[in-house]
Amino acid sequence: MPKNRIVLNFVIFSFLAVFGSGLMLFIVGRIEENEKEKNRVKLKEVNQLAVFEFSESLNVFLAYMSGIRSYLKSADDFPSQQELFDFAQYHLRDLDSRDSLVISYLNKNHRFIYSFDRNRIDPSDLVSLSVRDLRDELEIERLDELMKDEEFHLFPPINLVEGWVGLPLNFSVIRDNEAIGYIAAILRSESLIESIYKQDISNEFIFSFQVGDEIYFDREMVHDSTKVYHPRVDSSFVKNYATNESDFLYSDIELYGLPFKIGTAYKKNATYATNLDLLTYGWFIMLFLFGLNAFYRINKYRKLNTSLDMTLQSLNYQHSLLNKKNKELEESNNTKDKIFSIIGHDLKAPLSSIQSIIELMQNQTLSKADSKKMMLSLEPVVVNASGLLERLLKWSMINTNKLEVKPEVVKLKELNEEIIKLLQVSANQKNISIISNIDATISVYADYNMISFIIRNIVSNALKFSKEGSEIQISSEVVESEKVVVSIKDQGVGMSQNQLDQLFQIGNRKIKIGTMGEKGSGLGLVMVQEFASQNSININVESQVGQGTIFNLSIPSC
Repeated sequence: MPKNRIVLNFVIFSFLAVFGSGLMLFIVGRIEENEKEKNRVKLKEVNQLAVFEFSESLNVFLAYMSGIRSYLKSADDFPSQQELFDFAQYHLRDLDSRDSLVISYLNKNHRFIYSFDRNRIDPSDLVSLSVRDLRDELEIERLDELMKDEEFHLFPPINLVEGWVGLPLNFSVIRDNEAIGYIAAILRSESLIESIYKQDISNEFIFSFQVGDEIYFDREMVHDSTKVYHPRVDSSFVKNYATNESDFLYSDIELYGLPFKIGTAYKKNATYATNLDLLTYGWFIMLFLFGLNAFYRINKYRKLNTSLDMTLQSLNYQHSLLNKKNKELEESNNTKDKIFSIIGHDLKAPLSSIQSIIELMQNQTLSKADSKKMMLSLEPVVVNASGLLERLLKWSMINTNKLEVKPEVVKLKELNEEIIKLLQVSANQKNISIISNIDATISVYADYNMISFIIRNIVSNALKFSKEGSEIQISSEVVESEKVVVSIKDQGVGMSQNQLDQLFQIGNRKIKIGTMGEKGSGLGLVMVQEFASQNSININVESQVGQGTIFNLSIPSC
């Protein structure tokens, strides 16, 4: 081979080696940056999920305690320890909760008056003891300050003598505009955290839970040097992992006066192919390409282009995924705003009415006959408010998968008679006849409480939008060997096609007013659709403005 040809080949080889190495470095840089961005996005999503799950678990606990607070405020006489225990147990069964929970009532001198857990009264012999024996003066001063209002206040988690770590929640008890004490409830921290570890992501990520910047806690203990009353440890505690602080992404949130810091990090650093490995690979590719023909080199370049296209497709997919998540979050926020609007609008009015009547009765400005009339007028207000709270609670349980479907054989005629009996007072007020033509031999297969809610809500709406002196007809028909059609027909105001299209949607709805001024939030029909879907029930609605409405329910039969 001529010397000039050797030099030329050397020059070409050197050029290709340098050019190929530079190209490989560029590609490696792009791939690494793309992978790092994907991991940053995923870490942020997981951290937001952890914050959401923790907040939602705490809100469920707050909803339960709100019920206890409302019970104490509405009771004429302050309940006894047994009465408060029975009330708390009853609502724990409704929530299907199996969490460790301690609830105590303390007087304004911080002495335990009542104390009970899920199963026993005074399980730790706290009654008659003083909190001053358990907490320092700064904490006592804060308790004195918090007794000035009835708001919820959270305290840092503590290791309990019962053998678990709990998060305390307090609210004051005010009678005759004076604080007589407060309720202290402690929920196991595992209840607030466990849903996060049940996600598939728990094998890939580490989670850190702190109060402020100093107090760490997990499912089994608070790591603040206080005494621990059990031998268990949480294997997922953040300090068990050799992870740098810089690897964590933190979110700071404040819930009911207590600052939380929730952190997330990968259990192992994201692994990438090193530059040196890829450069060596590229170097040998260049040497190999030098000995092959032009076709092989072109084919190799095509493969590189394909790799870049795949990277671009991956970025586009991540972009579309983020857009989808943003849309879902926007829809979730719209639903949340609608629920808050329902609570603010539909609960404020009845509560204001109740408050006004109570003030009139307290000021003794009413005669005995007027007082009795006022008390009777409270019944529909309380019933409506209670019904809305029931629907909101069940809506929350549906969306957190707390409500379990338990199908059984249901005798349709007996169920219908029970519903009519419940709604007869409302029907009598408007002189409306509810006519039932249900065959006594017909049974359906569905969850009893859910099918009862569905039919009761539809009949209640029929009463609301029917004219005085009209009729509501409830009939049944076996149309197939496995289906029963229940029809609920009224002679009310009817609906337009636009109203029919939005009948089972919670967003962008206006509150409808019944024929006697009754108000409806629309939440009931949304839950009707949810319950129907879970019980394989098909709903068909026929209506015309001024011609009444017919709801046809196709229910699985026995």
